[in-house]
Amino acid sequence: LFDRLDPNNMVIDVGKDRGIHVIPFAVKQVLGLPDSGGILHFHANNQATKALSNFKTSVALVESEDLHASHLQKILEEDAKLESAMIDDELAIRFFFIIASNKLLFPSTNNNIRSKDIYLTRDLSCLPGMDWCKAVVDEL
Repeated sequence: LFDRLDPNNMVIDVGKDRGIHVIPFAVKQVLGLPDSGGILHFHANNQATKALSNFKTSVALVESEDLHASHLQKILEEDAKLESAMIDDELAIRFFFIIASNKLLFPSTNNNIRSKDIYLTRDLSCLPGMDWCKAVVDEL
């Protein structure tokens, strides 16, 4: 889709002089995300970097190691397999939103989970009150 997106007018060319305007309403129709609420702030600063560092420590990674979605999936699988209940519902939900942010909502060419993916999920109670549709459009 990115190959067909004109970043100047945010229209995806679908052929025969037809296009899809990439606006929050269209994102809501396609992804069914909430389109009202507060503006989602992406922090690429010290707070987000510190959040990533702390998260890596909490999942037993060295700070210099890259964090991938597969690592989080493996943790969930091992926890279920061992029936250890180390991963509570809140952390499992956080893992889900980290992966969704990284792979679906705000993908990049890099396979690593970024500090903003971690920072966005620092307080799960804030997630329902965000305008996710606007955030997706703004990140394009």
